[in-house]
Amino acid sequence: MVSTSIHVNHAGRPGVGRGHSEVDASPSDASVAISDVADSGTLEHALLTQADATTRSPDGHTSLPELDRYLSARSHADVRGLVEGPRLDALRAKLPSVGRSSRASARSVRSSAESILAARTITADQAAQLIKPGDRVLIPIGHMGSAEIIDALKRRALQPDQLDASKPVRLFGGAHLIDPMVYATGGKIVPESIFIDACSRQAYAAGLGDFIPIYLHRIPSLVRDGRLPVDVAVVRVTEPDEDGYVSLGTTAVFGPAGIEAAKTVIAEMNPNVPRTRGETKVHVSKLDHIVRSRAPMFPLPVPEVSEIDARIAKNIVGLIPEGATLQFGIGGVPNAVAGALAAEGRRGLHVRSEMISDGVMKLAEAGAIDGDIEFAFAMGSNDLLQWMNNNPRLNAKSVDKINEPSELRKIDKFVAVNTALRIDLKGQANAQQINGTMYSGVGGQVDFMRGATGSKDGRAILALPSVKTIKNEAGEPELISTIVPRLTGDDVVTTPMHDVQYVVTEHGVAYLDGKTMTERAKALIAVADPRFRPALEAELKTLQRRRAAAPASES
Repeated sequence: MVSTSIHVNHAGRPGVGRGHSEVDASPSDASVAISDVADSGTLEHALLTQADATTRSPDGHTSLPELDRYLSARSHADVRGLVEGPRLDALRAKLPSVGRSSRASARSVRSSAESILAARTITADQAAQLIKPGDRVLIPIGHMGSAEIIDALKRRALQPDQLDASKPVRLFGGAHLIDPMVYATGGKIVPESIFIDACSRQAYAAGLGDFIPIYLHRIPSLVRDGRLPVDVAVVRVTEPDEDGYVSLGTTAVFGPAGIEAAKTVIAEMNPNVPRTRGETKVHVSKLDHIVRSRAPMFPLPVPEVSEIDARIAKNIVGLIPEGATLQFGIGGVPNAVAGALAAEGRRGLHVRSEMISDGVMKLAEAGAIDGDIEFAFAMGSNDLLQWMNNNPRLNAKSVDKINEPSELRKIDKFVAVNTALRIDLKGQANAQQINGTMYSGVGGQVDFMRGATGSKDGRAILALPSVKTIKNEAGEPELISTIVPRLTGDDVVTTPMHDVQYVVTEHGVAYLDGKTMTERAKALIAVADPRFRPALEAELKTLQRRRAAAPASES
């Protein structure tokens, strides 16, 4: 008979966040020193390793008494919840000596989850006390920012003897739907954004906090390996299911990485959070502290489709081939495109998008989408949140998987629809900043544009209205063209000219791929507002004269 001994190396292996240990399986007597096991990953690995060894033995009848004793003692507080429900059941099925009924197993799992909740539940004010001056606190994108815990942190910061403006708490992330007054705390709490939102814009303009320019798909790996260390992850989750799992709701962007790497994980557990399928699934044992809440979700109003949006959408729909896989960016135009596709009666479409919103929901309800809807996060109305709850068609994935350009290129007919604030005559796009004011971030725009340009029969589309009204330096409204001669010093190049294939306005479609600089400029002028075309044509002639007058470089 072959038996196995599990040896745990407590020196651990290099890593970020809470400890990991190494497991070594070698032939010996069957034994597991349960009291020596330091964390859930080690224990589960040890048990599964020994179970696998048992099934490979010649007679398959190892009694494994130590494992049996462990499973019997699973209700004890010191080991409660260390092995997650379904994997424990799979383990039991491999162990002939452990004859437990599935009903008893389910009761054990529920009991374990309930015990974890009882032991780890704290108040929001207690949770706020766990956050120290200088901590980087990860807040998930969109609806998943914890209103209860952030409000408690704000109350704490408003106390004169609490926190420290010289070492502010940094709320890391972006596109947050949280109370902007959290930043009205004398510099004790500041944004550290990868995507400027309405909540953080005023704080950022006032010199509070800072901005991290980075492609969104890189965040999970930076968090996991410690180059972007997270002290505290504050997440919002559902109630646990019968197997002890909670859901991260509407976002899998970098929440899973934050839970894995953060020194402390605090969860607001809320029955109003929609349960989604995919990488939003987390066992309750991974949560260090739990705040029970019934705070309502913070929905977004669905933007009305303007006449301009509808005209732009009509131009875009003509570019989308049958059977396309779609990615939608943020704003009114993507919702208008989804509505136009539904109105056309399209069928056989697919969705793989960093973000989904009400437009995707309506497209799905119209029967236009086949298969799973793959996404990283969602933002939208209450109707969207209710539609997402336990929806089997949704498949949430971490942003490093959803946005990976090399994977997107493998999808035929991949169509990316994104927006910009202004585009110059070279085809460079600024989607982030106007007149020194930050409005967003790069997000996944470049990832999807590059994926679409590399896709067989793909389309990389940037859409924008041809004009925009802004306040000039005198504070008066001024109509400006979004097609400009050149991006200025106040602009940011979000998407380089090499990655822009189609530019669409209400006046038509400019196809730039493979075009010369002059051809690109003429195509862009043709889709500009007619009131600004003469000035743009004059600027083009000026640029051509300067180019002709420039001295030739020596070979």
